[in-house]
Amino acid sequence: MDSEEADKYIQMVKEQQQRGLQKLKGDREGKDGGFSYKVDPYTLRSGDYVVHKKVGIGRFVGIKFDVSKNSIEPTEYVFIEYNDGMAKLPVKQASKMLYRYCL
Repeated sequence: MDSEEADKYIQMVKEQQQRGLQKLKGDREGKDGGFSYKVDPYTLRSGDYVVHKKVGIGRFVGIKFDVSKNSIEPTEYVFIEYNDGMAKLPVKQASKMLYRYCL
């Protein structure tokens, strides 16, 4: 294999890796009608399992308004139950951080 063939092969492997990463991340959403594991929090039902990028697998409880410590204006939060407690995540962040958990 000469240098040019090796470069082509390396480029092909890099492209395959990138496509694989995009599938795992759900980046295909909206492209060619492709399926994505990313989730719109408003489509979740109580009891659905979700994966938070940093925290892990939890169970969706619901969406509720809550007032944060530094504000008087209520904000919409997604509530997720984990083994060791409850977490709340602003809805705007949830659409970027949550994925559907599918077996």
